[in-house]
Amino acid sequence: MEQIKVGEPTFVLLALESIKYILDKNIEQKQQKAEITELGIHLGDKVSNHLMNTQKLGQNSTGLSQINTIFNFLTGDVWSFIFDRKAQIRKDNITYVLESTNLKIHSYLVCDKSPANDDKLDPALWFIEGIIKGVIACFNLSCDVSSSFKRGNGLENAPSPASSNFEIEYVYTFEITLIDI
Repeated sequence: MEQIKVGEPTFVLLALESIKYILDKNIEQKQQKAEITELGIHLGDKVSNHLMNTQKLGQNSTGLSQINTIFNFLTGDVWSFIFDRKAQIRKDNITYVLESTNLKIHSYLVCDKSPANDDKLDPALWFIEGIIKGVIACFNLSCDVSSSFKRGNGLENAPSPASSNFEIEYVYTFEITLIDI
């Protein structure tokens, strides 16, 4: 079966419209977060099932090698499918830390990238937390996910802000704790 690929700009625009729809509702922030996270969970589930069906990846065992397979699948196959790049993963005690840079979803949520608007990125983080939860759930596991981001370019010879090629790079961090393994 040929793998269908949705380009990152298309995905980002669809996700953005869904997120904006939820944000425009007259509901409390706690409810907005729950709905946006649930949207991400559904996407993570659907993408994972699609990729697992095309790759014949098993879902049943939960040994250490299976945990490594899950995180390789998340940071490689799923992340590449959705965001057109791989993410980094490392284990920190009982938490897995996933890091990714410059996810385009922030460009659409925050036109003015001044630090005063950084809180407008929270809905994107909630959405991506949901994607991670949806992927983990496909392996019959559950997890807690917390997220943060920081500004930084990560490039030694980055262009200056006056340059037309300058873009602030955001580093997104997702801390994932598996539950009941």
